[in-house]
Amino acid sequence: MRDDVVGYLLKAPAGAVECVDVAAWWPRHRELAATWRNPMDRAIAGGFAADRVGWAFACGYQAALHALFPGAPDDRIAALCVTEADGNSPKAIRSTLRREGAGWLLDGAKRWTTLGPQGALFYVAARD
Repeated sequence: MRDDVVGYLLKAPAGAVECVDVAAWWPRHRELAATWRNPMDRAIAGGFAADRVGWAFACGYQAALHALFPGAPDDRIAALCVTEADGNSPKAIRSTLRREGAGWLLDGAKRWTTLGPQGALFYVAARD
């Protein structure tokens, strides 16, 4: 695994390969991210390799989620589900999570989630 992101940036080719959709971006992101130990380095290298701002953001977004949840698998697209009808501030969150029997019940609705349609691992903001 690499640790020298600055050295990588100085030697890496400047031209990015075109990525037209998430299906094209995700395998490239995974391949590049797998070479970096630190999530911040993953974000920087991924942003440098991106052909557009959206994919640079997506690389940083995935790196941030993996930094927040370090034990989570990194073989699937992760998404943070926060935005509700009244917005995305903590005061606007109406979704709830409560114990029910031997498990948990998550109740509520989210309006929009970055990479949500392609996501396979969802972190949901809720109240107790």
